Amino acid sequence: MPSMRPSHITLCDKVRKKIETDFKKGIHLEEFADGKIMTLKKLRQVFKQIYGCTPHQYLLRVRMEKAKLLLEENELLVKAIGYEVGYKSLNTFIRMFVQTQHCTPLQYRNKCVDVASGY
Repeated sequence: MPSMRPSHITLCDKVRKKIETDFKKGIHLEEFADGKIMTLKKLRQVFKQIYGCTPHQYLLRVRMEKAKLLLEENELLVKAIGYEVGYKSLNTFIRMFVQTQHCTPLQYRNKCVDVASGY
């Protein structure tokens, strides 16, 4: 298991915050892992040790949570929601949504409508 210095924890927290604020654009870990504090490989290891997932998995999780909120709260088209959470391709958004949520975005929205209306 990789050792965690305070500088490692601080850097991983910066990565997490960047993901949460810039999830639409995504991130380039190379911005953070310049080899002075951590290498790219070490950054991924320490991030996973702290947060239980890789930075890429965390980005996917944040995007899916934002997409679910948008599906629940408004009638935006699925394509627009995919774009709002950082996907340029509708097919990629739907594929990633199904992979993580085990239903399509429309099925998810319909479940939310059914629950809200008591069905």
